[in-house]
Amino acid sequence: MQDSQDAGGSAPPVSNAALIARAMGNVAKFKEIRPNWPTAAGVSPEFQIPAYKYFDCGTSNMAVGTPPAVQSDELRLVTGVCAPGQGAPLHLHTGEEMMFAASGSWVIYFDEAGDNAVFLDPWDAIVIPGGIPRGWRNVGTEVGCLLNISCNTDEMTFVKTK
Repeated sequence: MQDSQDAGGSAPPVSNAALIARAMGNVAKFKEIRPNWPTAAGVSPEFQIPAYKYFDCGTSNMAVGTPPAVQSDELRLVTGVCAPGQGAPLHLHTGEEMMFAASGSWVIYFDEAGDNAVFLDPWDAIVIPGGIPRGWRNVGTEVGCLLNISCNTDEMTFVKTK
């Protein structure tokens, strides 16, 4: 059996068997994930969507109140499953965010008027730098799934609109 350690050589060796066991325990099954629904007063119906938190750290401000299916040291995967017209309002992230359209048709917009927007169809993706307001909405005719992937140290805040 081989042992592995970090590049600096300072961490105690971890057996491949232990790493494999950890990997095998890190499976997130959709049917076992409890969605987080926004409960804030005054949330518009188009933004009342379930967020499924697959992987995240324990102290994230994303989908607050819902633990991730699997604790991750580095990654976050949260999905939005939305009916046509639903999505997320303008918000900011401190780090990069990748959005991947697993199903459905989506608009990713960068201002309230929608003057700056891109459209994603199934299997399309976009990486958005931190510090840029963005929102997203299902513009298709069926329920769609949008994956949001980022580092779990990324913080999100909502943009106050007029």
